Amino acid sequence: EKTVSETVKYVYAKNNQPAAPEVTDAVTYTRNGTVDLVTRTVTYTTWVAQDNKTSFSAKHSPVIKGYLADAADVPEIDNVTPTTGDVNKIVTYNQLGSYIPNLTNLPGIPYPNDPNNAHQTTTPVIPYEPGYQPYGPDGNPLKPVNPNDLTKGYLPPVPTSPLANTPIT
Repeated sequence: EKTVSETVKYVYAKNNQPAAPEVTDAVTYTRNGTVDLVTRTVTYTTWVAQDNKTSFSAKHSPVIKGYLADAADVPEIDNVTPTTGDVNKIVTYNQLGSYIPNLTNLPGIPYPNDPNNAHQTTTPVIPYEPGYQPYGPDGNPLKPVNPNDLTKGYLPPVPTSPLANTPIT
């Protein structure tokens, strides 16, 4: 019997500690051997994949709130053979940046995770504050979600990097 394993580890970039439980997969092959009692030679049959499984399935990286994975998925690996070496993959998570408003009563607003893709973010709404017109880093005023109702908040600019903070003045 010969087993080829795949291990996917999910770690934080900051300290290399586990960010999520590791995921494993395996492909197992078996074969039979016959011994010639006169010559003492062993003859083996061809390797046969258990349950006809010869690939590692794709692994979807888990979404971790406040962190961005360097890969949304670990791709499927086809044609795993008995001579294929074990596969070890690492998906690294970096802390997301925030929108940083220039108001003491409004804390930073972390970029929200895309709930379906660990490698993407979505756009939040910058809350409405009476008497405050927020501006993006380019100096232009942010557009309101609804121009007829400023209490719905403002649409922030797309961050230049999901890992860096974006000032809102």
